[in-house]
Amino acid sequence: MSAAAAVRPGGSSGRRRPGARRAATALPATLALALLGACTVPPGGTIALGRTAEGEVVAYVRMCEGFIDGVTVYRPDAEGQPVVARWDADEPVTRDADVVLAGGGEGWVAPTAPQDERLSVYGWTDDASWSADGPDVTLAELSALAPGEVLYWSGDEGPDGGTPVNAVVDLDVFERDACA
Repeated sequence: MSAAAAVRPGGSSGRRRPGARRAATALPATLALALLGACTVPPGGTIALGRTAEGEVVAYVRMCEGFIDGVTVYRPDAEGQPVVARWDADEPVTRDADVVLAGGGEGWVAPTAPQDERLSVYGWTDDASWSADGPDVTLAELSALAPGEVLYWSGDEGPDGGTPVNAVVDLDVFERDACA
């Protein structure tokens, strides 16, 4: 019996209906694509951006569960969403990390972009097992923050259904509520 022929339930053999084999192979592929499309990297933490008294931009990473291996800043509205800055942690971040972004260093390359261009901040793992949600922000919005204030993604989307809504709070409020 050829591989194309099969034993039907009940023991009889015969030809399959035309297209049945295509459907049988297409169904698993379709299910796999649907499952992959539904998969997201679970957020285990959040990232806020603030400024020091000297005006340096700081990323405040707060992990509530899981870990991240680094933080990336990218241009979500540009073709290909190019990366403009990236920080690779020396060790996985399992709780808190405060990273000064201005000027680079400590594995960080400082972002450069026009003041009004929207940037997205995202924490990631090498194996895509966890993430940390960060804000979409412009450099102008960061410049407007006072020392001790932080900006983070509120978890809401704007009325257009796509623009993330940020919240600005005191650092101590963010630290208290980040994993509450």
